[in-house]
Amino acid sequence: MGKPASQVGGSLFIIIAMQLTRITPIAILASFSLGITACNQASSQWQGTWEFANPDTGETVQFILSEDQKVFFLPPEGLGPEPVAYEIPITRVSDATTVPEGMEVIDLAAEIEKSAAQAVSSEGALSVSALMRAQQAYHLEKGEFTDDFEELAVGLPSETDNFAYTMTLGENQIAITGTAKVENAKSYAGLVYLAGEGPQSMSQAILCTTEADSTTTPDLPELDNGEATCGGDSIPLE
Repeated sequence: MGKPASQVGGSLFIIIAMQLTRITPIAILASFSLGITACNQASSQWQGTWEFANPDTGETVQFILSEDQKVFFLPPEGLGPEPVAYEIPITRVSDATTVPEGMEVIDLAAEIEKSAAQAVSSEGALSVSALMRAQQAYHLEKGEFTDDFEELAVGLPSETDNFAYTMTLGENQIAITGTAKVENAKSYAGLVYLAGEGPQSMSQAILCTTEADSTTTPDLPELDNGEATCGGDSIPLE
């Protein structure tokens, strides 16, 4: 049995209002339009003016659901020289009041949280990877590695809101870590090292990640007969 459309539309309204700062106005319009289209617009439950408020800035946007089944979007004040209202062109196409059988109903808030968590975690992987590539380029030019972020000149800080980064020099190698400071992200450890001897030696690299979200720095990768492997609490990042 499908969920009542009024329940889906109401939940969608609340979710979008809560996530105002995280999705674009187009996404708000599309999601809101879909929710309203699924409902009976003639119902007094939906007629009136609805407002989404940004809890951080207080900025608001409003939707007006008219008695003649039209929907208008009122953008925040100050976005243009004159106040305007945009009519959203939606059309009632069915008397159905339930979601079709077999159709998945996705929790928009959960999807947004999942995407946000993936974005946070990818910050650590991308930053450690960038530092590793910069070390390889630095060694090619200077013949050595460096643990100085400013000297490496890649424009990455040693710490952000989400991660803390370290670079530790060793003999013909440098270890780089990105440790998560938030609960919904993995931590990373990389190693850039020289493989081979003399003029034929070349820098190689390995990047490892914790298998699950973790705010603990992984064990550093180790070298064994010129081959690098991840520490026991991490796996290679493909």
